[in-house]
Formats: sequence, C-alpha cells, structure tokens
Amino acid sequence: MSKHQLNKLLIVTAVVLVAAFWATSTRSPESNEELAGKPLIDGLQKDINAVTSLRLVEAGDKAIVTLVKGESNWTVAERDHFPADVTKVREYLLKLADADLLEAKTSKKESHAKLGVEDLAEATAKGTRVELEGLKAPVKVVIGNANSLGQSGTFVRRNDEAQSWLAKGTLIPERLIGNWLAKDILDVQSSRIERFDLTKGGKTLSGFKLRTQDDKYTIENVPKGRELTSEYEGNTLAAVLASLTLEDVRKSAGNTPDPITTVAARYTTFDGVVVDVTGWMEGDKGYARFAARLDETKADAHITNAQDLAKAAYTLAKSEYDTRSAEFAKKKAEDKTLSDADAPMEPEVPAAVADAAKDKAEQLAKLKQEVDLINTRCLGWDYQLPAYKFSSMNKTLEEMLKPAT
Repeated sequence: MSKHQLNKLLIVTAVVLVAAFWATSTRSPESNEELAGKPLIDGLQKDINAVTSLRLVEAGDKAIVTLVKGESNWTVAERDHFPADVTKVREYLLKLADADLLEAKTSKKESHAKLGVEDLAEATAKGTRVELEGLKAPVKVVIGNANSLGQSGTFVRRNDEAQSWLAKGTLIPERLIGNWLAKDILDVQSSRIERFDLTKGGKTLSGFKLRTQDDKYTIENVPKGRELTSEYEGNTLAAVLASLTLEDVRKSAGNTPDPITTVAARYTTFDGVVVDVTGWMEGDKGYARFAARLDETKADAHITNAQDLAKAAYTLAKSEYDTRSAEFAKKKAEDKTLSDADAPMEPEVPAAVADAAKDKAEQLAKLKQEVDLINTRCLGWDYQLPAYKFSSMNKTLEEMLKPAT
C-alpha cells in the first residue's frame, strides 16, 4: 500500500469514528412509545437480591418506614431494627420488579396531583415515594393513585422526572409501620395451659384444668351466691398466648409501666413452661413484656407420667399383637393362600420404651429450647398487643361474674 493510499484510509477511518461519536452523543432520549412496555425499575427483576434498603416517604418528605437488609434478615430502622416481615418485603419488591410501564400520562407539574404523583415535599401530597438502594443506581419512584378507569394499574412518576405513567400492578405500599414488622410474638396453645393467674390491683383471678382433655377451666374463689357469666369464660383467658401477634413494638429501656393499670399475668403449661407477662395501658393501647422459664421439676414429672402412659399403651398393643400373631400363624399353616404380607403389623416401639432416659433428655432439651426462643425474641422489648388479646389478660374476677341479685 502506497503512502498516499494509507493517508486516505486514515482520513476515512477518522471521519467514520467522529460520525459515530456524534451520532451516539446526540441521540435523543427514548420516546414514550419506546419506553412503553419496559420495566418501571430497570434491572430490579434481575438484581432483586441486591437491594439493601427499601424506604417509604410521605408528604413533607417524612419517612414512613425504612427497611434495611442485614446479614441474616430485614429489619425496621424506625423500630430499633426489630425484625421485619421478610415475606412482606419480598412480595412488595417482586411487585415492583414485575411492574412495566403501560401508558404515558401527564408531564405537567400542575396535573401531577390528580394522579397522586405530586412532589412529596409538598405538605398536601397524597402519594408515597419508594426509594431503593443497592442497585446500580439509587431508585426513587412516586407511587400515586390506583387507576379506577380503564386499564388496571397504578400511576407512578420515576426519579424526579416530569413524565408520569400508568404502571402494571397494584403498587400502593403499606403505610402503617406496624404492618411491616415480623408479627409473631409467641404461640402457646391453650390446650397446653394448665393454670393462669392474673393479678391486678392486689387481687388475683385464677383458673386451672386438671387434665389436658378437660373442655373448660375451673375459676377459683367465685364468691358464694355468685355465678360466672359463662362456664367457659376461662377458656378465652387461657388463650392469650396462642398465636399471639404484635401491633407495634419498641425497646423497653426508658419505659416504665403505669403501676395503676399494670396486670401481672402468669401462664403455666402442663409440661412446665412458665410465661410471666407484665401488661399495662397507655391511653387506649395495651403493652406487654414477656419472660419465660422452665419449671424442671414439673417438666420432669410430666414427661415421666407421659412415658408411663406410653409404656402401658405399648405393653397392651404388644400383647394384642402377640395374640393375633399366634392366631395368624395357626391359620397360615392351614390356609396356603395366606402369606407374610397378611400378617398383623407389629406396633412401633415408642422412644419411652426404647430408651426412656434419652427420650426424657430430648424432651427436656426441647422445652428448654422453647423457653430460650421466647426470651431471645421478647426480652428487652415492649409489645403493643391487639386489643382483644390485652383485654383477655386484663380481667378481674368481678368482670367475669353475673350481676349480684
């Protein structure tokens, strides 16, 4: 190649590169028509596990809730990083990840309020700003009203853009902070409760069962001549710890229960788990603190009794099996159509018979683990309880009696 030809080639190459750069740098943004059908939040579906923070902001740029991803779980920053409802967090992130832009709406600032996507700095703003961190770039999306006409979806406005959109899905987030918390406190079913004692104002309301299969609790110290409103009244009081959930939560430090409204409740199970509850009212809200322990003497006696019953049941079942087996062997000798598949099934040897000491140790360990889990979950926290649960704990004997005649 001659020097002249080489120079011409270099000039042509330079022109092509300059033209390509100019075309790239001056390309106009995607039109609304091109954006329609694309994800509301680019990259979220692929990198959903990279999200480290989900924040909701309301009018006046006031934070509603900040959900933070830790090493092992999500927590709620505004509640001293109490565990969040991981399922709820993931469900909402999946809704955002699945949301596509359906239809371009107004880009006029004065019309944003009609769709609920106005600037959240305004005190009267009705929408919610969703902020995500952890993706390649921080995300801010104003979530407005649900579309009530025509195509279903939610009105949105992205990253402080003027353009608003109708996006796929129901994207309006939960704004009550308590509903983002991990709700479960503990679960001790009433079938396990042998006794409850509720002390308030120096007086104690107590109820008990003699056996787990009893269908109601005996209420102690009912005054002579007075009757319970219902003979099953105690069942509700014993069920306070069953499937117990929270409305809200806060750290116990610095909070002193109101002595006037305080109730001290104790729930004792047949197998020795003891849960002590301190409850009190603040306005119309009922709060409670929980602590658990194991009465090992009671637990040991309960397990021993259960093992004795299991041994007796096995002895009877084994005796019946031996009798049936002998009868079958005789029939089989006479009836050649019978096979071993037709033989009686031998009863399974229960752990209480196979190794009673090991069985007892395992059951005690399980009860201790239950106590440890309750304390790990509860110690250091004040729980706001559902009104109906607190009411069942905050009872007096007089409230359970029919009016005196």
